[in-house]
Order: sequence, then structure tokens, then C-alpha cells
Amino acid sequence: MADAVLLVDDALLSRTHLDAELRVSDSRGNKPTLKVEAEVEGSRWAQAVQTGYVEAGALIELRRKQVHFGECRIGPLPPTVVPLMLCPGDTLLLIPDDQLGRPALRTPEGNVLSPARIPCTLREVFRDARVNERILFDDGKIGGVIKWTGPELIEVEIT
Repeated sequence: MADAVLLVDDALLSRTHLDAELRVSDSRGNKPTLKVEAEVEGSRWAQAVQTGYVEAGALIELRRKQVHFGECRIGPLPPTVVPLMLCPGDTLLLIPDDQLGRPALRTPEGNVLSPARIPCTLREVFRDARVNERILFDDGKIGGVIKWTGPELIEVEIT
């Protein structure tokens, strides 16, 4: 399973073969290298040597044995879905849907620095929710108790 999908133009893709290297200008000013390891159904599978933070429009360069074979700009990036892991006792924050959700931020030891946040499309929830009420998510698969409410934030303890 791929960790990321980078769209490149057909001309560069057609010149990209096994053992080629792709160098990407990432958002931190680094140039991580990806080594092409497979050709599958018109696509190329490459493995990164180091972590890269790539944005749409970033420059990607094709090289073989240090020789430049072409370059292009990366096309739109598909959205990524990060699973949200919740355990009993965890805090979950509901936020309006005009804000981005995210998983909990944790220390390397696993301690929560900031709870997970998920956007809620039903604005009436922020008006109608009451402390100590039960609340269900994912068709009732996840439950919790409301611990605090505000006009644009609801704090839930996962049960």
C-alpha cells in the first residue's frame, strides 16, 4: 500500500524506469530522493530514502546515474485519511466543519498533548448539546459523554 501518490506529467512518467531516482523539492527546502522499484499498470512505485514534505506544484526531477532526464511540477495531491484511534477515557473535541480535524497530538511516550478533533456538520449540536448527555459516533460504534459545551466546541469523554 502506498503512503503517498504523486501525479506527474505523462512525458516524465514515460521516461521513468526501474532504478531511476526522483528528487523532489519539498516544502522544507530539502530534496528527498525516491528510488523507482517497480512499474505497475502504467504507474511507478518508488521508495523514499528519507522523509519528505511534498506539496502540489513542487518540482520533481528524474535522474539516472546522476544524469538529468527531465523534470515537471507535481499535480494535485489526493486527500489523505488518517485513522483516528480512540480509547475509553480519551477526550475528543467536536469542532465546526469549517475547521480541520486531526488526531491527538502525543509525546513520544504516548501522553496526550492535545486531544483529537473532528469537524461536525450539524451546527445545531453546538446549540443543543448538554453536559452529561451521551453522544454516539460512527452509527453508534463509538460512544461518549459530553463533559463541556461551548458555541463552537464540545468536549467528549470516550466511553
